Amino acid sequence: MSHERLRRLDLNLLFVFEALLRTGGVTRAAETLDVTQSAVSHALSNLRNYFGDPLFVRSKDGVSPTQKAQMLAPAVFQITALSRDALFPEAWFDPLTAERVITLCVNDLGELTTMPLLIERLRQAAPRCTLRTVQMIGSELEVALENGTVDLALAGPLKFSGDVLQQKLYTQNFVVLANASSALKSPISLEEFEAAEQVVVIPSRVDVMPLNPALQDLGVVRKAYLTTPHTLVLPAIIRRNPSLISVIPRITSQTLGSLEGLQMLETAFELPSFPIAQFWHRRFAADTFNVWLRALMRDLFFKNQDFDVG
Repeated sequence: MSHERLRRLDLNLLFVFEALLRTGGVTRAAETLDVTQSAVSHALSNLRNYFGDPLFVRSKDGVSPTQKAQMLAPAVFQITALSRDALFPEAWFDPLTAERVITLCVNDLGELTTMPLLIERLRQAAPRCTLRTVQMIGSELEVALENGTVDLALAGPLKFSGDVLQQKLYTQNFVVLANASSALKSPISLEEFEAAEQVVVIPSRVDVMPLNPALQDLGVVRKAYLTTPHTLVLPAIIRRNPSLISVIPRITSQTLGSLEGLQMLETAFELPSFPIAQFWHRRFAADTFNVWLRALMRDLFFKNQDFDVG
């Protein structure tokens, strides 16, 4: 390769090349680099022109490297690694070799729905990392996100300052949990719902399940027999007390384990739904570890059909 041709190669293009090799997708590469998809597509076009090869072609899961790209890959990885080591020591996060504790702020329902999937993915993507979960809210959580003691928060609608950024992961919607012997059948009417005695979950933290205020705003009346801050006791209670019903997040109902003696009922009226998002502080918007973790979380929910990510 002539000196003139080498001089025309933009080093930034090689980082895009590397991200495409590592992630296997334009969208995932853009998230890893914290740039737009169009920027990655434009860079790929320049790479194709420079090397005279398509480099990456569409596949079922994203894009796959061509033979030429596979041949160039070792050199690309070597150049980008040397650039980082020389210019930005300790700035790059390599999930395959990193050893760190990933700290998430998530409630018990979030753990139930998220941890099984996340642990399975992390064991493959970051085998030397471990997980820690904490529960915080309000200013305490914002401070923890700012100083890095919490990497991400997973929650429903929360109010923060403009320094905390967010990205929607999925939509949380709800179903009615009833005993299998109940005379109620899907879809139950508003009249049937209001007439039935219910176990009403009123969490001490509004980010856990902000359902009750939303139902009250709609004028829906619930006949509470038991109020409790806990959701995970609902199956045991309703299994032993056939006259009771409750409302539970749909995805939670799919991850509770055995639902023997229970049934999930749809409603003839629309129950409120809420976006579940990941939150991070602006300080870590470009941090390579945080960018990687956010992309992994988004990909985790986007690819799982149990979650509505619309």
